[in-house]
Amino acid sequence: MFDIPWYVFALLSAFFVALASVIEKKVLVHDEPMHFSLSAVVILGILSLPFLFFIPWNNLTLEMLGTIYLISILAFVAFALVAYSLKRLEAGEQSLILATTPVVNAFFAYVAIAEELTRYAFLGLCLIVAGLIVLELPRLKGRTSTLKAKFAPIGLSFLAVCVYAGSAVLDRVVLKTHLVSAFDFIMLTQSFMLLNVLVIYGVQGKITKDILTSFFKKPFHLAFFSLSMLMSRLLYAQSVSMAYVALTAVLKRTGALMTIFMARSYLHEKHLGHKLLAGAIVILGVLLVIL
Repeated sequence: MFDIPWYVFALLSAFFVALASVIEKKVLVHDEPMHFSLSAVVILGILSLPFLFFIPWNNLTLEMLGTIYLISILAFVAFALVAYSLKRLEAGEQSLILATTPVVNAFFAYVAIAEELTRYAFLGLCLIVAGLIVLELPRLKGRTSTLKAKFAPIGLSFLAVCVYAGSAVLDRVVLKTHLVSAFDFIMLTQSFMLLNVLVIYGVQGKITKDILTSFFKKPFHLAFFSLSMLMSRLLYAQSVSMAYVALTAVLKRTGALMTIFMARSYLHEKHLGHKLLAGAIVILGVLLVIL
């Protein structure tokens, strides 16, 4: 067996995140965000079902299962918010906003449980703000009529970041018990997300209309997106199991830079140099905060 270092798994996770973001943007150009989110959740849930037979159920308490179920709800909310914001943002632009997730997580910990932030961390926060301002300068100069129209999708992205950061706290509560592996945790979360969608939309009788619409329109894109997301999550879980979370989080966030390059080639997004400059500032800020 090859002894693969942790950073290879982290970088591969970043690559698949970038790939998934570009595919998602490609689909959302002609599709509704909620339809896309529902279809992707169903596919990911179906892919997870076979692995439920290998989960050590005897180790899981009702409290832990309830926590994972709550995480599945938060995960779907964040997933849908990302889709709604990406409908109106460029893929490279949104990827940099989402790259601030570990920073928001650290800030939540600072406010809620008084975890210490060093002066380098505060410098990192300033760099992130500066990088995001650089990123959004073209939007400020645009001809969109109102500030609400300019920044509503950005607000949705930051709301998704906050939901992801809150969910990360619960992730740590579950995983630190060592009663469930990171792989089993991902499979359970995705299966619970599928259950929620089927129950809610099954009762309303909208399964065919809402859940399968995107899949019927772009089956290969949806399948490729779902597989990319699954690979990213599994590779990230593997890297976390081999190294510190902070180290793997930094490398995973380099997926934002990969997204910018992919979006330039595949989606023909503009301002490559401008986004790379903003991205370098944001990634440096993230590095200072979480290391």
